[in-house]
Amino acid sequence: MNPFTIFLFGISANLDSLLIAISYGIKKVHITFKAKVIVALISFLGAFLSKIVACSLTNILPDGFAGTIGSTMLVILGLISIWKYAKGRKCTESKDTSDFDKDNNQRIDAKEAVYLGLALSINNFGLGIAIFITGYNFLPVALSSSIFNFMLLFIGNWLGNSFLSGMLGRYGELASGVIIILIGLFGFF
Repeated sequence: MNPFTIFLFGISANLDSLLIAISYGIKKVHITFKAKVIVALISFLGAFLSKIVACSLTNILPDGFAGTIGSTMLVILGLISIWKYAKGRKCTESKDTSDFDKDNNQRIDAKEAVYLGLALSINNFGLGIAIFITGYNFLPVALSSSIFNFMLLFIGNWLGNSFLSGMLGRYGELASGVIIILIGLFGFF
């Protein structure tokens, strides 16, 4: 279990959180502390469900083959992210962030955070299955994902008010794809 890979996974799996938080910051929508905690907890639960599915798959697949499939899935998911970037489809454009601010009060509260957390977790479900199939332990991966989810929501909301928001939004999909491919390639060795 490579700690650096887990670190990279935590970042790449949550770049959507960063991009959504940046778009909220640009729109002056505040994500409350409680909302960030709720989204991070839902991320943890999503990782748990991914682990259950991955364990079921590894029980069915021959020894050694599961890791190869997981690594291949990660490389394919990374290539898809890069393809989306090349086609000009950014995450912030594909998700209408105003949908989660149901009461239009310029802040994401606890109830709205549940919807946001579910949307982000569903998006990361395949990544979770892939990394767990490659043999990574649940707790370090789930904690990394949850902690980075919380931190990137915080940072993204803050950056949304800064000059960096355009640059980060422009290259987030590409960076995520490259990181996911690297994690997949690490799994082959």
